[in-house]
Amino acid sequence: NAPAKAEEAAKPAKPAEPARSDAAPTGEGYYIQVLATSSELSAEKLVKDMKLQGLPAYKMSVRQNGKTLRVRVGLFKTKAEAESASGLLMLNNFASKPIISHQKASKK
Repeated sequence: NAPAKAEEAAKPAKPAEPARSDAAPTGEGYYIQVLATSSELSAEKLVKDMKLQGLPAYKMSVRQNGKTLRVRVGLFKTKAEAESASGLLMLNNFASKPIISHQKASKK
């Protein structure tokens, strides 16, 4: 049964689970809220579609009268970068009225 053991040893190690790229970014900067919904499917589809366009999109869950999912794009270092991305969101029909907000760095 030596060949089976050699075959098993030749298999590459399973890679570590990559960090989730749809997690909310930390730090200070600007983000754009694109959608608030209770539909997991709608949020997932929008995030996927925006990521295909190269946008740093993610969703986050909040509790407000049940579960609400916020779909956001960012974090951008400057408001000008966020405004530019906001125009791209509207141009590609991802959002009709995107909301730009400032996020302060969390204190530890």
